[in-house]
Amino acid sequence: MDRFPLMKKTVPQVTRAFEADCYVSLGGEIERHISQGKRTLLITSSGPGEGKSTIAAGLARVLAGFRGIKVVLVDTDQYRPSQHRLFNVANVSGLGELLGGVYQSDPSRIEANQLGFGDWIELLQVQGRSGRLVVSEGDQAYVVSLQKGTISGIVEQKGSEDRLLADELDQAARSAQVTERLQRIVAMDRPRFEFSGKEDELASRVRPQWPHPDAWGSDAHLARQLRDLMKRPYLTRQIESYLKETEVGSLKILTSGAVPSDLITSAGSLPFSRLLESLSRMFDVVIVDSPPVAVTSPAEAIAQMVDGVLLVVKAGGYDVQIIRRAKERLVSRGVQLLGTILNQVDFQHADYSLHYYYSYTHPAAAGDTKPRIPLPDLAGSG
Repeated sequence: MDRFPLMKKTVPQVTRAFEADCYVSLGGEIERHISQGKRTLLITSSGPGEGKSTIAAGLARVLAGFRGIKVVLVDTDQYRPSQHRLFNVANVSGLGELLGGVYQSDPSRIEANQLGFGDWIELLQVQGRSGRLVVSEGDQAYVVSLQKGTISGIVEQKGSEDRLLADELDQAARSAQVTERLQRIVAMDRPRFEFSGKEDELASRVRPQWPHPDAWGSDAHLARQLRDLMKRPYLTRQIESYLKETEVGSLKILTSGAVPSDLITSAGSLPFSRLLESLSRMFDVVIVDSPPVAVTSPAEAIAQMVDGVLLVVKAGGYDVQIIRRAKERLVSRGVQLLGTILNQVDFQHADYSLHYYYSYTHPAAAGDTKPRIPLPDLAGSG
Protein backbone atom coordinates (compact mmCIF):
# COMPACT_ATOMS: atom_id res chain seq x y z
CA MET A 1 0.00 0.00 0.00
CA ASP A 2 1.29 3.43 -0.97
CA ARG A 3 1.59 5.42 2.26
CA PHE A 4 2.19 8.72 0.44
CA PRO A 5 -0.17 8.76 -2.55
CA LEU A 6 -0.02 12.58 -2.86
CA MET A 7 3.74 12.49 -3.36
CA LYS A 8 3.62 10.17 -6.36
CA LYS A 9 5.73 11.43 -9.26
CA THR A 10 3.76 12.42 -12.31
CA VAL A 11 4.99 13.32 -15.75
CA PRO A 12 4.42 17.05 -16.32
CA GLN A 13 2.26 18.08 -19.27
CA VAL A 14 3.33 20.92 -21.55
CA THR A 15 0.06 22.83 -21.90
CA ARG A 16 -0.68 25.87 -24.04
CA ALA A 17 -0.72 27.95 -20.88
CA PHE A 18 2.73 26.62 -20.02
CA GLU A 19 3.98 27.59 -23.49
CA ALA A 20 2.47 31.06 -23.12
CA ASP A 21 4.21 31.56 -19.78
CA CYS A 22 7.55 30.50 -21.29
CA TYR A 23 7.19 33.09 -24.06
CA VAL A 24 6.14 35.76 -21.56
CA SER A 25 9.27 35.02 -19.54
CA LEU A 26 11.41 35.24 -22.69
CA GLY A 27 9.65 38.47 -23.68
CA GLY A 28 10.41 40.00 -20.30
CA GLU A 29 14.11 39.25 -20.70
CA ILE A 30 14.16 40.66 -24.24
CA GLU A 31 12.30 43.75 -23.04
CA ARG A 32 15.20 44.41 -20.69
CA HIS A 33 17.57 44.45 -23.66
CA ILE A 34 15.18 46.70 -25.57
CA SER A 35 15.23 49.20 -22.71
CA GLN A 36 19.02 49.28 -23.12
CA GLY A 37 18.71 50.35 -26.75
CA LYS A 38 18.82 46.96 -28.49
CA ARG A 39 15.84 47.39 -30.80
CA THR A 40 16.88 45.38 -33.86
CA LEU A 41 17.24 41.68 -33.02
CA LEU A 42 18.31 38.69 -35.10
CA ILE A 43 17.18 35.15 -34.28
CA THR A 44 19.19 32.34 -35.84
CA SER A 45 20.45 28.82 -35.14
CA SER A 46 23.37 26.52 -35.91
CA GLY A 47 21.28 24.39 -38.28
CA PRO A 48 17.76 23.80 -39.62
CA GLY A 49 15.00 22.25 -37.53
CA GLU A 50 15.89 23.91 -34.21
CA GLY A 51 12.71 25.99 -34.06
CA LYS A 52 14.17 29.48 -34.58
CA SER A 53 11.24 30.65 -36.75
CA THR A 54 8.70 29.45 -34.19
CA ILE A 55 10.63 31.19 -31.42
CA ALA A 56 10.78 34.40 -33.49
CA ALA A 57 7.02 34.28 -34.12
CA GLY A 58 6.19 33.55 -30.47
CA LEU A 59 8.49 36.31 -29.21
CA ALA A 60 7.00 38.82 -31.66
CA ARG A 61 3.47 37.90 -30.55
CA VAL A 62 4.32 38.31 -26.88
CA LEU A 63 6.08 41.65 -27.28
CA ALA A 64 3.27 43.04 -29.44
CA GLY A 65 0.19 41.38 -27.96
CA PHE A 66 1.09 41.17 -24.30
CA ARG A 67 3.58 44.00 -23.88
CA GLY A 68 1.91 46.41 -26.34
CA ILE A 69 5.12 47.12 -28.24
CA LYS A 70 5.05 47.99 -31.96
CA VAL A 71 6.88 45.07 -33.61
CA VAL A 72 7.76 44.14 -37.18
CA LEU A 73 8.93 40.59 -37.97
CA VAL A 74 11.12 40.17 -41.07
CA ASP A 75 11.61 36.74 -42.67
CA THR A 76 15.01 36.58 -44.43
CA ASP A 77 15.07 32.79 -44.79
CA GLN A 78 14.30 32.54 -48.50
CA TYR A 79 15.19 28.82 -48.73
CA ARG A 80 12.92 27.67 -45.89
CA PRO A 81 10.53 30.57 -45.20
CA SER A 82 8.13 29.90 -42.33
CA GLN A 83 6.59 33.14 -41.10
CA HIS A 84 3.89 33.31 -43.77
CA ARG A 85 2.67 29.85 -42.67
CA LEU A 86 2.84 30.65 -38.97
CA PHE A 87 0.74 33.77 -39.51
CA ASN A 88 -1.42 32.35 -42.32
CA VAL A 89 -0.60 35.03 -44.90
CA ALA A 90 0.49 34.79 -48.55
CA ASN A 91 4.21 34.80 -49.28
CA VAL A 92 3.93 37.40 -52.04
CA SER A 93 5.15 40.99 -52.27
CA GLY A 94 7.73 40.33 -49.58
CA LEU A 95 11.33 41.19 -48.82
CA GLY A 96 12.72 40.16 -52.21
CA GLU A 97 10.19 42.25 -54.11
CA LEU A 98 10.72 45.23 -51.80
CA LEU A 99 14.52 45.26 -52.16
CA GLY A 100 14.42 44.72 -55.91
CA GLY A 101 11.42 46.81 -56.86
CA VAL A 102 11.74 49.78 -54.51
CA TYR A 103 15.42 50.27 -53.72
CA GLN A 104 16.46 49.77 -57.34
CA SER A 105 13.88 52.18 -58.74
CA ASP A 106 15.15 55.24 -60.63
CA PRO A 107 14.17 58.30 -58.54
CA SER A 108 14.16 60.53 -61.64
CA ARG A 109 11.29 58.43 -63.04
CA ILE A 110 9.15 58.69 -59.90
CA GLU A 111 6.55 61.44 -59.68
CA ALA A 112 8.36 64.45 -58.24
CA ASN A 113 5.92 65.27 -55.43
CA GLN A 114 6.27 61.76 -53.96
CA LEU A 115 9.97 62.07 -53.12
CA GLY A 116 11.62 63.80 -50.19
CA PHE A 117 15.29 64.70 -49.83
CA GLY A 118 15.89 61.57 -47.77
CA ASP A 119 14.34 59.43 -50.52
CA TRP A 120 16.67 60.87 -53.14
CA ILE A 121 19.83 60.47 -51.05
CA GLU A 122 19.00 56.96 -49.86
CA LEU A 123 18.18 55.65 -53.34
CA LEU A 124 21.22 57.26 -54.95
CA GLN A 125 23.52 55.92 -52.23
CA VAL A 126 22.09 52.39 -52.32
CA GLN A 127 22.47 52.30 -56.11
CA GLY A 128 26.01 53.71 -55.98
CA ARG A 129 25.13 56.56 -58.35
CA SER A 130 27.46 59.45 -59.27
CA GLY A 131 26.30 62.90 -60.25
CA ARG A 132 24.79 66.16 -58.98
CA LEU A 133 21.49 66.55 -57.16
CA VAL A 134 20.19 70.12 -57.24
CA VAL A 135 17.76 70.91 -54.39
CA SER A 136 15.97 74.24 -54.70
CA GLU A 137 13.12 76.24 -53.25
CA GLY A 138 12.51 79.91 -53.98
CA ASP A 139 15.86 81.69 -54.12
CA GLN A 140 17.66 78.88 -52.28
CA ALA A 141 19.52 76.23 -54.28
CA TYR A 142 22.11 73.66 -53.20
CA VAL A 143 24.12 71.14 -55.18
CA VAL A 144 24.79 67.75 -53.57
CA SER A 145 27.67 65.98 -55.32
CA LEU A 146 27.89 62.19 -55.16
CA GLN A 147 30.66 59.85 -56.19
CA LYS A 148 29.52 56.22 -56.41
CA GLY A 149 26.93 56.82 -53.73
CA THR A 150 29.23 58.76 -51.40
CA ILE A 151 28.39 62.42 -50.80
CA SER A 152 31.48 64.44 -51.70
CA GLY A 153 30.12 67.92 -51.04
CA ILE A 154 27.14 70.23 -50.59
CA VAL A 155 27.52 73.73 -51.99
CA GLU A 156 25.32 76.71 -52.72
CA GLN A 157 24.56 76.73 -56.42
CA LYS A 158 25.29 80.44 -56.76
CA GLY A 159 28.77 80.11 -55.27
CA SER A 160 30.72 77.81 -57.59
CA GLU A 161 34.04 78.90 -56.06
CA ASP A 162 32.86 77.34 -52.82
CA ARG A 163 33.66 73.91 -54.23
CA LEU A 164 37.32 74.79 -54.57
CA LEU A 165 37.51 76.46 -51.17
CA ALA A 166 36.29 73.24 -49.54
CA ASP A 167 39.77 71.81 -50.08
CA GLU A 168 41.22 74.56 -47.88
CA LEU A 169 39.04 73.68 -44.88
CA ASP A 170 39.88 71.10 -42.24
CA GLN A 171 37.58 68.16 -41.47
CA ALA A 172 35.77 69.89 -38.60
CA ALA A 173 35.08 73.02 -40.66
CA ARG A 174 33.86 71.03 -43.65
CA SER A 175 31.57 68.95 -41.45
CA ALA A 176 30.12 72.07 -39.81
CA GLN A 177 29.59 73.68 -43.19
CA VAL A 178 27.88 70.63 -44.63
CA THR A 179 25.73 70.17 -41.50
CA GLU A 180 24.44 73.74 -41.75
CA ARG A 181 23.50 73.26 -45.41
CA LEU A 182 21.84 69.93 -44.76
CA GLN A 183 19.70 71.56 -42.09
CA ARG A 184 18.65 74.28 -44.53
CA ILE A 185 17.68 71.68 -47.11
CA VAL A 186 15.72 69.65 -44.57
CA ALA A 187 13.87 72.80 -43.49
CA MET A 188 12.55 73.38 -47.03
CA ASP A 189 8.78 72.98 -47.28
CA ARG A 190 8.38 71.91 -50.92
CA PRO A 191 11.80 71.53 -52.50
CA ARG A 192 12.39 70.72 -56.15
CA PHE A 193 14.92 68.08 -57.18
CA GLU A 194 16.93 67.69 -60.36
CA PHE A 195 19.53 64.96 -60.77
CA SER A 196 22.22 64.90 -63.42
CA GLY A 197 23.92 61.55 -63.72
CA LYS A 198 26.95 63.03 -65.45
CA GLU A 199 29.52 63.85 -62.79
CA ASP A 200 31.13 67.22 -63.55
CA GLU A 201 34.88 67.62 -63.36
CA LEU A 202 34.79 70.46 -60.84
CA ALA A 203 32.74 68.48 -58.30
CA SER A 204 35.08 65.49 -58.63
CA ARG A 205 37.99 67.69 -57.50
CA VAL A 206 36.40 68.21 -54.08
CA ARG A 207 37.85 65.95 -51.42
CA PRO A 208 35.08 63.71 -50.00
CA GLN A 209 33.91 64.94 -46.60
CA TRP A 210 33.00 61.45 -45.42
CA PRO A 211 35.16 58.30 -45.55
CA HIS A 212 32.03 56.15 -45.90
CA PRO A 213 28.53 56.91 -47.26
CA ASP A 214 27.02 56.05 -43.87
CA ALA A 215 29.35 58.37 -41.92
CA TRP A 216 27.94 61.86 -42.35
CA GLY A 217 30.38 64.09 -40.53
CA SER A 218 32.74 63.34 -37.69
CA ASP A 219 30.01 63.38 -35.02
CA ALA A 220 28.19 60.03 -35.24
CA HIS A 221 25.36 61.24 -33.00
CA LEU A 222 24.76 64.29 -35.19
CA ALA A 223 24.93 62.06 -38.27
CA ARG A 224 22.09 59.90 -36.92
CA GLN A 225 20.07 63.00 -36.07
CA LEU A 226 20.39 64.31 -39.61
CA ARG A 227 19.35 60.96 -41.05
CA ASP A 228 16.28 60.98 -38.82
CA LEU A 229 15.38 64.52 -39.87
CA MET A 230 15.46 63.81 -43.59
CA LYS A 231 12.01 63.17 -44.99
CA ARG A 232 11.41 59.84 -46.78
CA PRO A 233 7.71 59.94 -47.75
CA TYR A 234 8.15 57.68 -50.79
CA LEU A 235 10.21 54.97 -49.09
CA THR A 236 8.01 55.02 -45.99
CA ARG A 237 4.83 54.53 -48.04
CA GLN A 238 6.42 51.82 -50.16
CA ILE A 239 7.74 49.88 -47.16
CA GLU A 240 4.35 50.08 -45.42
CA SER A 241 2.63 48.66 -48.53
CA TYR A 242 4.74 45.48 -48.28
CA LEU A 243 3.98 44.84 -44.60
CA LYS A 244 1.20 42.39 -43.79
CA GLU A 245 -1.29 42.69 -40.96
CA THR A 246 -1.58 39.97 -38.30
CA GLU A 247 -4.22 39.10 -35.72
CA VAL A 248 -2.10 41.04 -33.19
CA GLY A 249 -2.80 44.72 -33.76
CA SER A 250 0.68 46.13 -33.13
CA LEU A 251 2.51 43.32 -34.98
CA LYS A 252 3.25 43.37 -38.71
CA ILE A 253 5.20 40.92 -40.82
CA LEU A 254 7.43 41.22 -43.89
CA THR A 255 7.50 37.81 -45.55
CA SER A 256 10.52 36.55 -47.50
CA GLY A 257 8.68 36.94 -50.80
CA ALA A 258 8.89 34.95 -54.03
CA VAL A 259 11.85 36.86 -55.50
CA PRO A 260 15.33 35.82 -54.27
CA SER A 261 17.25 38.54 -52.46
CA ASP A 262 21.02 38.96 -52.14
CA LEU A 263 21.85 39.69 -48.50
CA ILE A 264 25.46 38.47 -48.50
CA THR A 265 27.39 40.75 -50.88
CA SER A 266 27.87 44.44 -50.12
CA ALA A 267 25.74 45.41 -53.13
CA GLY A 268 22.83 43.36 -51.81
CA SER A 269 23.29 43.96 -48.10
CA LEU A 270 23.37 47.78 -48.28
CA PRO A 271 19.70 48.10 -49.33
CA PHE A 272 18.70 45.70 -46.55
CA SER A 273 20.75 47.65 -44.02
CA ARG A 274 18.91 50.83 -45.02
CA LEU A 275 15.60 48.97 -44.83
CA LEU A 276 16.39 47.96 -41.24
CA GLU A 277 17.12 51.60 -40.40
CA SER A 278 13.77 52.65 -41.85
CA LEU A 279 11.90 49.90 -40.00
CA SER A 280 13.58 50.86 -36.72
CA ARG A 281 12.18 54.38 -37.17
CA MET A 282 8.70 53.02 -37.89
CA PHE A 283 8.57 50.38 -35.11
CA ASP A 284 9.73 49.98 -31.54
CA VAL A 285 11.33 46.59 -32.24
CA VAL A 286 12.52 44.84 -35.41
CA ILE A 287 12.88 41.03 -35.18
CA VAL A 288 14.73 39.33 -38.04
CA ASP A 289 14.18 35.60 -38.64
CA SER A 290 17.46 34.57 -40.26
CA PRO A 291 18.65 31.37 -41.94
CA PRO A 292 20.96 29.20 -39.81
CA VAL A 293 24.62 30.16 -39.56
CA ALA A 294 26.48 28.56 -42.48
CA VAL A 295 29.03 29.35 -45.18
CA THR A 296 26.40 30.27 -47.77
CA SER A 297 24.00 31.90 -45.31
CA PRO A 298 23.48 35.66 -44.91
CA ALA A 299 23.11 35.20 -41.13
CA GLU A 300 26.57 36.57 -40.33
CA ALA A 301 26.19 39.55 -42.67
CA ILE A 302 22.79 40.45 -41.22
CA ALA A 303 24.06 39.92 -37.67
CA GLN A 304 26.48 42.82 -38.15
CA MET A 305 23.56 45.16 -38.98
CA VAL A 306 21.50 44.53 -35.83
CA ASP A 307 21.83 45.45 -32.16
CA GLY A 308 21.85 41.88 -30.87
CA VAL A 309 21.61 38.19 -31.79
CA LEU A 310 19.77 35.28 -30.14
CA LEU A 311 20.97 31.76 -30.95
CA VAL A 312 18.30 29.04 -30.78
CA VAL A 313 19.53 25.57 -29.79
CA LYS A 314 17.38 22.44 -29.89
CA ALA A 315 17.81 20.22 -26.84
CA GLY A 316 19.39 16.93 -27.93
CA GLY A 317 19.86 18.32 -31.43
CA TYR A 318 23.14 19.13 -33.16
CA ASP A 319 26.52 18.16 -31.77
CA VAL A 320 27.92 20.71 -29.34
CA GLN A 321 30.88 21.32 -31.67
CA ILE A 322 28.55 22.51 -34.42
CA ILE A 323 26.79 24.85 -32.01
CA ARG A 324 30.10 26.16 -30.68
CA ARG A 325 31.33 26.73 -34.24
CA ALA A 326 28.21 28.76 -35.07
CA LYS A 327 28.74 30.88 -31.98
CA GLU A 328 32.42 31.45 -32.82
CA ARG A 329 31.54 32.51 -36.37
CA LEU A 330 29.17 35.15 -35.02
CA VAL A 331 31.50 36.40 -32.29
CA SER A 332 34.41 36.64 -34.75
CA ARG A 333 32.38 39.20 -36.72
CA GLY A 334 32.04 41.41 -33.66
CA VAL A 335 28.38 40.48 -33.24
CA GLN A 336 26.58 41.26 -29.97
CA LEU A 337 25.40 37.79 -28.88
CA LEU A 338 22.67 38.39 -26.30
CA GLY A 339 22.17 34.76 -25.34
CA THR A 340 21.03 31.26 -26.26
CA ILE A 341 17.47 29.93 -26.24
CA LEU A 342 17.17 26.22 -25.40
CA ASN A 343 14.21 24.89 -27.36
CA GLN A 344 12.16 21.66 -27.56
CA VAL A 345 13.21 20.38 -24.15
CA ASP A 346 11.97 16.87 -23.27
CA PHE A 347 10.19 17.54 -19.98
CA GLN A 348 9.47 13.84 -19.42
CA HIS A 349 13.16 13.25 -18.64
CA ALA A 350 13.88 16.46 -16.79
CA ASP A 351 14.20 16.96 -13.03
CA TYR A 352 10.73 16.53 -11.47
CA SER A 353 11.50 19.01 -8.71
CA LEU A 354 11.83 21.77 -11.30
CA HIS A 355 8.34 21.06 -12.62
CA TYR A 356 6.92 20.91 -9.11
CA TYR A 357 8.47 24.25 -8.17
CA TYR A 358 7.34 25.82 -11.44
CA SER A 359 3.74 24.60 -11.17
CA TYR A 360 3.62 25.67 -7.53
CA THR A 361 4.68 29.25 -8.35
CA HIS A 362 3.01 29.40 -11.81
CA PRO A 363 -0.51 27.86 -11.66
CA ALA A 364 -0.93 28.49 -15.40
CA ALA A 365 1.59 25.71 -16.05
CA ALA A 366 -0.91 23.19 -14.71
CA GLY A 367 -3.46 24.22 -17.31
CA ASP A 368 -5.64 26.28 -14.95
CA THR A 369 -5.84 29.22 -17.34
CA LYS A 370 -5.82 29.75 -21.07
CA PRO A 371 -2.91 31.50 -22.75
CA ARG A 372 -3.51 35.21 -22.94
CA ILE A 373 -2.36 35.46 -26.58
CA PRO A 374 -2.36 33.01 -29.51
CA LEU A 375 0.94 31.22 -29.96
CA PRO A 376 2.38 29.16 -32.83
CA ASP A 377 2.88 25.44 -32.37
CA LEU A 378 6.23 24.71 -30.72
CA ALA A 379 6.62 21.71 -32.99
CA GLY A 380 7.36 24.01 -35.93
CA SER A 381 10.62 23.27 -37.70
CA GLY A 382 11.77 26.92 -38.21
